[in-house]
Amino acid sequence: MPSDAWKEDVEDQGTVNLGIGQTRKKLVSVFSFTRPLDPSDWSRFMTYASRVRKLKVYIEADGGVPGSVWHEIHLDVLRALSIHQPAKMLFPKLQSLCWSSRIRHTFPYIHLPISATLKRLSWTSMDLLPDDDVIFVRSLTQTCPRLTTIQMSELDSETRPTVLSLLSEFLGLQVLELSMNSSTPFDIKLLSKLPSLRQLALNLSESLLGDENYVDRIRESKERGFRALETVIVFGGDIGSYATIFRIAQPRLLKRIDLYPSSIPRPPELRTFFQVLLECCSPNILTILKIQCYRVHPDSTFGELDTMTLALSRNSSSALDLT
Repeated sequence: MPSDAWKEDVEDQGTVNLGIGQTRKKLVSVFSFTRPLDPSDWSRFMTYASRVRKLKVYIEADGGVPGSVWHEIHLDVLRALSIHQPAKMLFPKLQSLCWSSRIRHTFPYIHLPISATLKRLSWTSMDLLPDDDVIFVRSLTQTCPRLTTIQMSELDSETRPTVLSLLSEFLGLQVLELSMNSSTPFDIKLLSKLPSLRQLALNLSESLLGDENYVDRIRESKERGFRALETVIVFGGDIGSYATIFRIAQPRLLKRIDLYPSSIPRPPELRTFFQVLLECCSPNILTILKIQCYRVHPDSTFGELDTMTLALSRNSSSALDLT
């Protein structure tokens, strides 16, 4: 863009709480247009836009150090791009998009940088309206058939089954990261339909809820999903939720498991979980298991934990981390 067409103004938006009684100024650099763009401006824009392979649209603090600045795009810029969009695809060769906006009313403009060449997509938005995520993911199935990585947060509990069903249509998807306020065994079953998925990361705000009879029926059926899954990472939830996930998933090619439970597991729960792993995962392929808790439950003893660690390491895991 010509230098007279845009500006960046640094605004003082109060203070940020850094914890432990520390605060600092919140400085935000806002990018905006200074005038309407004319045809020659768009021509120059498209020349450079065709070279862009990776794009980030978000508010970001530069490392959280004193004097760092958040970066923000003014909503009027997104409106102008939407109204006067010079081409069907603003970034025709874009391969990676990160959209992490906490500015209200910005999500409707996420379609602007979307390209058929897109392979990696990450988005976080705090102002979704009902069905916004369904409409967007449904459009992705048509516009971005080559997606191999999707990261999305805060799936709405009402639209979650529809969104997950749509995600299962991305047959080339290899990496999926989801944040969910609540989840059920049926959600895991939907995700198991992804034939190329190699890494699944879940952020669970609550423990997995569901009917045990449903889980048992899935285990007894001959249908198997997650045919390519190699890595599972779960934040939040409890050990019981993890056991349910693996009972449904039956990931025979799993190589790595990283778990970060929000509640402290008791020894009986750990024993049950380890037994599920030994039944559901291949003992010759699983090589890394990490369960990280910040505290040890008062009922636990090192002797009990050591016994379970050895039992698992002999059967399946060559690298085991229980912290």
